[in-house]
Amino acid sequence: ITDITSITYNGIGLTSLCALKAATGSIVHLWYLAAPTSGTFDVVVSSIASVDLGTQVRTFTGVDQTTVVQNCTMSAGTAVSFSGTMTSASGHMVIDGGDFGGRTLETMGAGQGAGIVIPVSSPTLMSSLKLGAVSVGTSWTLISSNAYVYLAADILAAPPGGAGSFLFQQPPREKRGKRR
Repeated sequence: ITDITSITYNGIGLTSLCALKAATGSIVHLWYLAAPTSGTFDVVVSSIASVDLGTQVRTFTGVDQTTVVQNCTMSAGTAVSFSGTMTSASGHMVIDGGDFGGRTLETMGAGQGAGIVIPVSSPTLMSSLKLGAVSVGTSWTLISSNAYVYLAADILAAPPGGAGSFLFQQPPREKRGKRR
């Protein structure tokens, strides 16, 4: 489904949870790494071909180190708005993301926070966070109809007595470029 062969942080490989390729060719991935080394290190994306690439890196504390993420939901299509519903739980966090092909974002759904949109030509990348519950809905609305590809996943909180409360640790970092 993709030309991306691996992603590493500080030389350690990340695990791919899910990926979806839209009919337009846009691909959205979710990769993760449990218990990464603290510090400032490079995130390296390797591919088998030259690809236009946009990345977002987010870090969290208080995450379950056995099962970091679960329940990926994905969709792709053409619409003015798109959404997803994720099975989650109280204390967890839902992260979503996608590409909406260069269109201007009108709104993100109620309760979604820490949203980021990278509107640099096409694709336009987006992601947000929302507190977990039994069922969590996320949504995005554009100025006009456009192709999109979207995914969401449930980030699990550490069990009681674990690493502490769930916390969005830092603003997301993003990078755009061409992998050669």
